[in-house]
Amino acid sequence: MKATSGNLRLDQEYDLVTVHYGMIACQNCGHPLRNIAEVVGSDDGKHYFIGLDCASTLTGIKADKVAQAKKMMARMAKHRKEVSKGYYGYVKVVGEWARFYKNDTVPANRWVFQSKFANYQDLIEAGSQARAKWNEDPIKVEQVSSFD
Repeated sequence: MKATSGNLRLDQEYDLVTVHYGMIACQNCGHPLRNIAEVVGSDDGKHYFIGLDCASTLTGIKADKVAQAKKMMARMAKHRKEVSKGYYGYVKVVGEWARFYKNDTVPANRWVFQSKFANYQDLIEAGSQARAKWNEDPIKVEQVSSFD
C-alpha cells in the first residue's frame, strides 16, 4: 500500500539515496526523526529527508531496500551506544571516514567498524569520560593520510 497523504508528491517515483543519524522533522509527515532516509524525486531531482516508514510508502522504493536501511540503522545505534560507553579506545580518521578499534594499540586490519566520523564525533567525549571512570585512557583520535 502506497501513501495517499503527506507533503511529498505522489505522482513521481523516489529513490533511496542513503540513511544517516541525526535529528530533524520528516519532510513528508512532520514527525521528529533520529533515523533519516535521504530520497530523491525522479521528476524534480530534489532531495528530501524523511523517515524510513514514510520512505516505505513512496512509489519506487522497494521494501527490501528499506529493510536493509533499517538493519544498517540498528547496527549504527549499537555502535553509537558502544562509542558513548567507551568500548573503543582508538579511532583512525581519514578525511570524513573513521575506523574504530577496541584498544589503543592498533594491529593492521583489526578495526571493528568503519563509518563517517561525523556520525560519532559527538559521542567520543562521552566515551572518554566513561573510560576515565574505569581508569582507562581516553579515546585516542588520530588523523592519518590513509588506512594502511
